[in-house]
Amino acid sequence: MALINCPECGRENVSSTAKACPSCGYNIREHIEKPANKESNTADSIENKNNTSEYKTNYKALIITIAVIAMLVLSLWFFSTRCKMSGCFRTRESNESYCTYHRDKLDYLNAKTNSLLNDYSTKNAYDLKISNVTVHNREYTCYCEGTITNNGTETYKFVQVKGSFKNFSGSVVETGSTYAVGGEGLSPNESTTFKIYCDKNYDIEDCDVSVYSYD
Repeated sequence: MALINCPECGRENVSSTAKACPSCGYNIREHIEKPANKESNTADSIENKNNTSEYKTNYKALIITIAVIAMLVLSLWFFSTRCKMSGCFRTRESNESYCTYHRDKLDYLNAKTNSLLNDYSTKNAYDLKISNVTVHNREYTCYCEGTITNNGTETYKFVQVKGSFKNFSGSVVETGSTYAVGGEGLSPNESTTFKIYCDKNYDIEDCDVSVYSYD
């Protein structure tokens, strides 16, 4: 307990624990306790403000983190479903790398390229040389046989040869054809024999053989 002056009327030697000043009735106890309560309330207020500020900071950081993750996921999904053609943002077809437009365009270009490659193929019928052609008349049939040689640089498949059977005056009296080479192919510098049959004709003396088709 301490003796103080009354803050209201100035009376001396008033107990600090007195409820009221004996002279003016001023509430001494409340006057003494108010600064302590104010200081306590101020400390609580500061702590509450600090807690609120920290909560707001953590909340903002959480929101920003979620937003960044969502943007990354969305970006990954967006670009993983886009057409791979540079500058195109159309959705690509299922199990495809390109959108419908560019897929069809690439298919067309590939087909055009293959067509041009076929048109400019180095294969030529002149690479296939026919030689050793002989005519045979048998009792029930007539045929010619010969040899075909690949003088080119590529393998030829399904080579069809045509024979024009002629009489002594050179007139064509019969024709026939056969596959001299099948799917096995005729490699460069390789030769094989063939036979072309026709109906029996005793007038046949010669046969002109030419390459009809090939692959």
